[in-house]
Amino acid sequence: MSTMNSCTFSILDHPAVIFLNERLTSSEETARLHTAHVFDFDQTLFRSPLPNPKLWDTSFVGQMVSWNNCGPGWWHNSATLDLGPEAESSKWNGWWNDDLGLNFDLIATKPTTAVQINTNASKNKTQNSDTCYVKIHTFSFKHDFLYNILFEYPSIQHMQVWDDRIGQIAKFHEAGKRWLEKKLLQTFKVIEVNISHRYMDPKRELDLVMAMIEIHNRQVGIEANGGPFLVSGAAPMPWTRPELQNLRLWDPYETYTPQKRVRMELGPVAQYTGILFSEGVQAFLKAIVNGEQVDGSGIKRPLALQGRDISKWEIPNDMHIILCLGAGQPDFLETIGGLGANVFVELVAVGELEGKIWALKVQEADETIVGEDLMIVAPNGDIHTSFESLSSSCSGDSGGTVGSTFDPNRRRGRVISRRKGTPYITLAYNRFQGIWSSAASKITRWESIEKTESSKRIILVGTIGETRLLGLKNQKHGHLAVVPRAEVSIANILKEHASEKDIPIQGPDLGQMIKSIQKEMDRLLTANRTANIEAITALAHATFKEYFK
Repeated sequence: MSTMNSCTFSILDHPAVIFLNERLTSSEETARLHTAHVFDFDQTLFRSPLPNPKLWDTSFVGQMVSWNNCGPGWWHNSATLDLGPEAESSKWNGWWNDDLGLNFDLIATKPTTAVQINTNASKNKTQNSDTCYVKIHTFSFKHDFLYNILFEYPSIQHMQVWDDRIGQIAKFHEAGKRWLEKKLLQTFKVIEVNISHRYMDPKRELDLVMAMIEIHNRQVGIEANGGPFLVSGAAPMPWTRPELQNLRLWDPYETYTPQKRVRMELGPVAQYTGILFSEGVQAFLKAIVNGEQVDGSGIKRPLALQGRDISKWEIPNDMHIILCLGAGQPDFLETIGGLGANVFVELVAVGELEGKIWALKVQEADETIVGEDLMIVAPNGDIHTSFESLSSSCSGDSGGTVGSTFDPNRRRGRVISRRKGTPYITLAYNRFQGIWSSAASKITRWESIEKTESSKRIILVGTIGETRLLGLKNQKHGHLAVVPRAEVSIANILKEHASEKDIPIQGPDLGQMIKSIQKEMDRLLTANRTANIEAITALAHATFKEYFK
């Protein structure tokens, strides 16, 4: 722990504060304060762009956002908020959370209220706040800073916090409970904020990330030649207030150890091999989610989701069917018909998981079906009532992007999952509840699509293809490296599962479970790679269940 300074601590000269309203220097003004409103900036007050999932390999995104990689990492890089001259000239219209902004402006006019913004980037689009500070680590730093606010301005008796991250909201509830017990506050409230994602211009994002990679690789060389190690963040939180000395609030600067940095080089990385759909078929599927179905489709939500408001759920940009993760091996590609093969997919059931995700169960369609009511969705979005009609309407043109055409003479693909799982298409999911589209693989109870006099069997035309995104090539290890970094965070899987089960998880318990999971992974020869995320998740959930039974 750092040595206590003899000088009096004050928020006014805190090294991480980048903006301070002059009224906070007046004892007369601060004596009137009785309420503090605390706004997170990224994805709460402002739609700070996230790394675009259409551009980057998932495992690389994890490293990109880490404060130990790519310079200071995505969230500490002020360039991620440089959205171009058009956005700036419009005062970032469309990027602000307008609903919360109106509340923010109203609150900021009250003389008895202190308004604080928490952000990661040193270049902040500060509105009418009293304080704005840069946090190095997320919750621990917020927690520590708010403690100081309460001691600095004891007249504050009420606090409201706006944040978007479920895990942090739970921790704020715990912190607020302690503040109430200690009589530091009379009331405390946390408000969860859910807003849609936005991404920066793809060209601008590519240039930004390439610059981040260059900075990272330059740092690898500096450290290899005996130069100073990079310590990310704006400034350490000085532990100078006596009241906080024994609270054991974590300061990352006190626990920092040199990282095993490796050089990074980007290249195309296979995400999955599966059945890809054209824009026309995608539009048909999205119409199902939005309740704008073509007559005869008759697909309803699963019973558990009927009547629920899912308007803020995430709809995948690219609906598909995963047959195997990564690039398919030659024997498997031969089994499913090879890249470029056309495949007919029938929608047979709907399913959901814990009220957080909606998916369609699919199966391979029988091309010999005749005399039944069929709704065959062609790549161009046209609807056909028979395979004969579909074939006769297609010219056999094989041009265009993968999945954009149908050639009746092309070899046929198969709907076969390499892991023998249920093939599915994710329609929508509630990312605000910490779930992702791949969670549909865990659905075990499916409800058959209801058959009525007017409903038809729905068949989609797709193409066997492979999706590649930019990610890390085989890394060249730096002087500190011993083994490649793990691609899957076991700790994050356990924390997410604990949050879903509403079971608090402590550091020692987390460490013990991680060790057990790693031991079992070694026994099963399961490498910590993104391709094995489903197996690792299953092991983590089983270990968690055993640990807390």
